[in-house]
Amino acid sequence: YSMCKNRPTCALFGNAYFTRSKSRKSRQRSHPLVERSFSKYLFAPPPFRFGIFIIERSAPLSLDTKKAQIRIMKLIEQVQLSDLINVAGIGAASINETPVYSDLVMGGYGHLFAFDGDSRQIPALRKLYGDHATVLNHFLADGDPHTAHICREDTGMTSLLKPNQTALTFFNNFSLFGKVLKEERIQTTRLDDIDKIGDLHFVKMDVQGSELNILKNGLKKLSNCVAVQLEVSFICLYENQPGFGEIDI
Repeated sequence: YSMCKNRPTCALFGNAYFTRSKSRKSRQRSHPLVERSFSKYLFAPPPFRFGIFIIERSAPLSLDTKKAQIRIMKLIEQVQLSDLINVAGIGAASINETPVYSDLVMGGYGHLFAFDGDSRQIPALRKLYGDHATVLNHFLADGDPHTAHICREDTGMTSLLKPNQTALTFFNNFSLFGKVLKEERIQTTRLDDIDKIGDLHFVKMDVQGSELNILKNGLKKLSNCVAVQLEVSFICLYENQPGFGEIDI
C-alpha cells in the first residue's frame, strides 16, 4: 500500500496490489483523516466468491468512473425493478466520505438500513437520508455484552476493540484520533436477529475491526447478498483486530 494522497486505485481478480510512492513530498501531503492503513475489500459471499478488489479510499473519481456510475444508473432505470434494493450501511456515519450507495438510495432505487452504534451519529444520518433510510442505533457483533471504546465522534475511531497506540503512532495524528475518551459496557446485536430487515442485497461495512464478527453472525441475512464492501486492515489499528488475511480465509 502507499501513504501518498494521489495513489492509484488498484483492481485485480484474486490478488491484492500494493503501491508505494517514491516521492517523499507526496507522502507529506497525505491527509490524516483520509489516509489510513486500510483498503476496501469487495467480495461476494460463499459460494459465489469471485475475487478480490482493492479500492483505495483516497483515490479521486476518474472521468471513466463517473461515466460508469451514470451507465449503472441508466441500466437500473431501464430494468425497472419491481422492488427496492436492500442496502445496509454498517458503521454508516459518513466521515469525509460519500458512500458508494448514496446515489442508489437517494435516487429511490434502494432503501438503506443504516447501522451505527455511536448514538452521536444518529441525528446526522436521519437528517441526511430522511425517508430513504431506516436508521438503527445498534452495535452489531455476536449478541454478547462488550466494552465500547468511545473516541471523538469526528474521527470515526469508536470501536468495540481497544485502539492499539503502538500502531497508531505510525500514522500522522492517529494517536489523537484513537484516544479513548471513555469506555461503556454495551449490549451488541447479531445481524441475523434483526427482524426489521429481510435479505440484504448490498452491504457496505466500516466498523473499526468488528467486520469478521458481524459477518459470522449475519450469514442468514447475507445469504442472497450480491456483494459486500468491507474496510479491512493490513496494519491493524486495534488490539485483537482480524486482519486482511483472516477475513479473506
